[in-house]
Amino acid sequence: MKTLRIRPVAGRVVRDPDLHDLITAPRTVPDSPFWRRRVRDGDVTLDLSPPTAPRAASASTQQAQDSPARTTPATASAATRRAADPAHTTGDKS
Repeated sequence: MKTLRIRPVAGRVVRDPDLHDLITAPRTVPDSPFWRRRVRDGDVTLDLSPPTAPRAASASTQQAQDSPARTTPATASAATRRAADPAHTTGDKS
Protein backbone atom coordinates (compact mmCIF):
# COMPACT_ATOMS: atom_id res chain seq x y z
CA MET A 1 0.00 0.00 0.00
CA LYS A 2 1.33 3.39 -0.96
CA THR A 3 1.40 6.12 1.66
CA LEU A 4 1.78 9.88 1.80
CA ARG A 5 3.49 11.94 4.47
CA ILE A 6 1.36 15.03 5.07
CA ARG A 7 1.62 18.15 7.20
CA PRO A 8 -1.30 20.38 8.25
CA VAL A 9 -1.47 23.89 6.82
CA ALA A 10 -1.69 26.77 9.33
CA GLY A 11 -5.25 28.01 9.72
CA ARG A 12 -6.85 24.80 8.39
CA VAL A 13 -8.39 21.96 10.38
CA VAL A 14 -8.51 18.46 8.90
CA ARG A 15 -9.95 15.41 10.64
CA ASP A 16 -8.44 12.01 9.88
CA PRO A 17 -11.34 9.84 8.65
CA ASP A 18 -9.71 6.65 9.93
CA LEU A 19 -8.49 7.75 13.37
CA HIS A 20 -11.21 10.40 13.93
CA ASP A 21 -8.76 12.94 15.32
CA LEU A 22 -7.43 16.28 14.11
CA ILE A 23 -4.17 16.41 12.20
CA THR A 24 -1.80 18.52 14.30
CA ALA A 25 1.63 17.19 13.25
CA PRO A 26 3.16 15.52 10.20
CA ARG A 27 1.65 12.07 9.71
CA THR A 28 1.83 9.14 7.33
CA VAL A 29 -1.54 8.39 5.74
CA PRO A 30 -2.73 6.05 2.97
CA ASP A 31 -2.44 7.37 -0.57
CA SER A 32 -6.19 7.65 -1.16
CA PRO A 33 -8.48 9.98 -3.11
CA PHE A 34 -9.51 11.65 0.19
CA TRP A 35 -5.94 12.72 1.03
CA ARG A 36 -5.17 13.66 -2.58
CA ARG A 37 -8.20 16.04 -2.49
CA ARG A 38 -6.97 17.54 0.80
CA VAL A 39 -3.58 18.22 -0.81
CA ARG A 40 -5.19 19.65 -3.96
CA ASP A 41 -7.53 21.89 -1.91
CA GLY A 42 -4.62 23.19 0.19
CA ASP A 43 -5.80 21.76 3.52
CA VAL A 44 -2.57 19.76 3.94
CA THR A 45 0.77 19.74 2.17
CA LEU A 46 3.06 16.87 1.32
CA ASP A 47 5.87 16.60 3.87
CA LEU A 48 8.99 15.57 1.99
CA SER A 49 11.24 15.51 5.07
CA PRO A 50 11.98 12.03 6.44
CA PRO A 51 10.21 11.05 9.65
CA THR A 52 12.30 11.65 12.76
CA ALA A 53 13.72 8.64 14.58
CA PRO A 54 12.61 7.98 18.15
CA ARG A 55 14.91 9.36 20.81
CA ALA A 56 17.54 6.99 22.19
CA ALA A 57 16.41 7.73 25.76
CA SER A 58 12.99 6.21 25.12
CA ALA A 59 14.60 3.08 23.68
CA SER A 60 16.75 2.58 26.79
CA THR A 61 13.73 3.14 29.01
CA GLN A 62 11.80 0.48 27.08
CA GLN A 63 14.71 -1.94 27.40
CA ALA A 64 14.88 -1.40 31.17
CA GLN A 65 11.16 -2.11 31.47
CA ASP A 66 11.45 -5.31 29.42
CA SER A 67 14.33 -6.81 31.44
CA PRO A 68 13.37 -9.02 34.38
CA ALA A 69 13.94 -7.74 37.88
CA ARG A 70 16.87 -9.34 39.63
CA THR A 71 16.71 -10.29 43.27
CA THR A 72 19.65 -11.12 45.46
CA PRO A 73 19.51 -13.71 48.23
CA ALA A 74 19.43 -10.89 50.77
CA THR A 75 16.31 -9.35 49.21
CA ALA A 76 14.55 -12.56 48.17
CA SER A 77 11.61 -13.62 50.31
CA ALA A 78 11.81 -16.67 52.56
CA ALA A 79 9.41 -18.58 50.30
CA THR A 80 11.61 -17.90 47.30
CA ARG A 81 14.71 -19.06 49.16
CA ARG A 82 12.92 -22.27 50.29
CA ALA A 83 11.73 -22.99 46.75
CA ALA A 84 15.26 -22.60 45.44
CA ASP A 85 16.71 -24.93 48.12
CA PRO A 86 16.88 -28.54 46.83
CA ALA A 87 16.17 -29.91 50.33
CA HIS A 88 12.74 -28.25 50.30
CA THR A 89 11.51 -29.75 47.04
CA THR A 90 8.33 -31.79 47.09
CA GLY A 91 8.64 -35.56 47.20
CA ASP A 92 12.32 -35.58 48.26
CA LYS A 93 12.46 -36.40 51.97
CA SER A 94 16.07 -37.59 52.14
